[in-house]
Amino acid sequence: MIIPTRDRCETLGPALRTCLEQDYPNLQIIVSDNCSTDATAAVVAQYQAANLIYLKTECRLSMADNFEFALSHVDDGFVMFIGDDDGLLPDAVSYVASLQQRTGLLAISGSNAEYCWPNFPDASRANALKWQSSRDRFDIRSCREWVNRCLTFREVYTFEMPKLYHGFVHKQVIDRARSDGRFFHSITPDAYSAFAIAFFVDEFVYSHRPFTIGGASGRSNGVSSMDGKGKGDESQKFLAENTIEFHPALTYCASLEVHMTEAYMKFAERFPALTAGYVPNWAVMLNSALGTANARTRPEVKAAVQTMALQHGVDLGERCLRYQWTRGLRAWSHLVRVTRSRFEGKRVADASRLGVANVYDAAQFIQRAIDAVGDSPRPPARARS
Repeated sequence: MIIPTRDRCETLGPALRTCLEQDYPNLQIIVSDNCSTDATAAVVAQYQAANLIYLKTECRLSMADNFEFALSHVDDGFVMFIGDDDGLLPDAVSYVASLQQRTGLLAISGSNAEYCWPNFPDASRANALKWQSSRDRFDIRSCREWVNRCLTFREVYTFEMPKLYHGFVHKQVIDRARSDGRFFHSITPDAYSAFAIAFFVDEFVYSHRPFTIGGASGRSNGVSSMDGKGKGDESQKFLAENTIEFHPALTYCASLEVHMTEAYMKFAERFPALTAGYVPNWAVMLNSALGTANARTRPEVKAAVQTMALQHGVDLGERCLRYQWTRGLRAWSHLVRVTRSRFEGKRVADASRLGVANVYDAAQFIQRAIDAVGDSPRPPARARS
């Protein structure tokens, strides 16, 4: 278990606690401190645990380089990254280990619960909590099918792919996906890991029952860069410290579709034989990026999309049948997800009234809610989409 961190000791403590209280006996936790200047070291030192390793870089690194630095200290076994404002549900590692023993597969990912910390920039969403509650707990998916889903933009991002960020992958798979001594070769390490893993295993386990919580706090890089609310300080640091060139076929902007495509293109450059025949649908990607942009990000995304459209010969003014079909598919897919969420998902608008003040509290609350449902794992559905 790896937690990269930088100057966020206020969220690191509760996140780390969700990992240290796991009941799985063979769990090692690495905190990779990217040269923090706050009380990060003191927060980690509070926990006297034999399975806790604290590393600190000698200087500030890019996000991808800090991920790589931490990964270089892993020898064997299954690996997962979470952020310093994320968390694990109390039985997460034991639950994932049981899935791995049942299936024998080397990559396991799943739906994330979501928690907005009290300092989330949008006050209307502060302390919001949601999670999936499904009796169909896991299925076995084809990696190639999900690569195709992403490259045809039936998926906005790599959330449901095999991945290292909020997913477990065996070190032997990671090592096969190395190039020039590195695993991460994109400015967006979570999306890059999804494609890198998907091309080195045939199938993966996807759990509909969450085992991690994706935390969103006031200093989350994802919130800062993708929400577009003033292009916050974390986003500026992220870009200033980045050492990996954004792929020249794309223009950097606050779009999940663009970042997902960039990560794939970086992987495809390094493994052309593996990725032969897998080509992003540029017209659908650009239209999708425009369609999912919010009011704050739309001007930036629109300018970037226009630049990429000229670069790749995409006529944004043409409403071809393919795009019309894609719009209809996206609308249908959205309806299905909303319906599924209504009947299987749970949402709390303000979890503070239930005693939730941080990601540790959120993990405890969600675990109790899942246990109360009392559903038992069903046999896995294979290659379900």
